[in-house]
Amino acid sequence: TISHPERRMPRVFELTVEESVEREQLFELGITALEGVVVDTAGDPLPGLSINVYVAEGDHAWSNDYRVKISLDEDGDADFEWESVEQQNLRTDRDGRYRLDGVRPELPLMVSVQGSYIVPQSQRVEPLMRDEVRTGVDFRLEPAGVLEVKLRGLSSSDRNRYPVRCRRAAAEGEQALEVSSSFRRYGTRQFPSLLPGTWTVELLDPQGGEVMRTVDVEVVAGETRQAILSL
Repeated sequence: TISHPERRMPRVFELTVEESVEREQLFELGITALEGVVVDTAGDPLPGLSINVYVAEGDHAWSNDYRVKISLDEDGDADFEWESVEQQNLRTDRDGRYRLDGVRPELPLMVSVQGSYIVPQSQRVEPLMRDEVRTGVDFRLEPAGVLEVKLRGLSSSDRNRYPVRCRRAAAEGEQALEVSSSFRRYGTRQFPSLLPGTWTVELLDPQGGEVMRTVDVEVVAGETRQAILSL
């Protein structure tokens, strides 16, 4: 596996290693790339959004790549050390444009866009040829808001994990939405990328799961709204 900070995805090559044989191997990485622009529903550019790419399916599918370091101790036993090969953070520019250099050719890809104040979206990209620059991988995103839930009265000695659930009732022609998390020692949780509308926040009993507290909050696109619950 060969990775580089300026390349979005590592390249994987097969190499045969033979005992007592020295071999010099040349690996050509290529310049395969993806380009696109991200706009809102009105067609205005969206800067500063996080862009990621990963293999879409099959035996090569993963959202993060990993590499293994193999070393031998004094007794000749192998020690395996795994570490994640994280993608360098890439964001859309002020015109909403992005370019993903060094993506993998000949495999179907998924490009995803994320941000706190938009509804995340992913798009499948059919396999690119080696050294191809694919343009027009564009996104038009719906606006969203952030809901910050605070739990008051949580003692530092309380070892319980308090579940919290946020639900948005289904509007006509839509599906009901639900997100969840839990509190333990820390009294604040954020839920980004929520569709605007009325969300019901429920604090659940950590033992039986019954609803202990509830509050309705209006989530507004482009804003962070608070919901406060007390034990």
